[in-house]
Amino acid sequence: EMEHTLLFSDLHLKWDPKSHSFISQGPIGLGYVAGKAVNKYVNGYVPIEKGRASNAIHIYLALSPKQWYFFSYRYGVMQVISSDDELNLYLEELGPGKRILNPESETDYYEFVLSTRRKQIDFVRKMRRLLRE
Repeated sequence: EMEHTLLFSDLHLKWDPKSHSFISQGPIGLGYVAGKAVNKYVNGYVPIEKGRASNAIHIYLALSPKQWYFFSYRYGVMQVISSDDELNLYLEELGPGKRILNPESETDYYEFVLSTRRKQIDFVRKMRRLLRE
């Protein structure tokens, strides 16, 4: 039911050896969201982590100080939280049958869940600290 496509039109990634990840540098060009043209630069962070056991990607997009979206994917689980209370409520009310794909699979398991505000805050603080160093 949910549209799920983000297309970046301009994303500059730089390898950070300390965190073993590629981290976006500067404004993020957001081309399309759910098939609709946006074509705007937004503030945010996109680190792609390379780990021994798994890889991860996190996306934080701040359209304004009061409008932001946070996505964090690792181990087949996509965590999502936003300043948009309607989106958060929608995700919270979805049953497991609509949030989990391939529940029996060890390789294609996928689930999305409502994340926590604490995770988003910690992520933003971590990115600011990494980019200052």
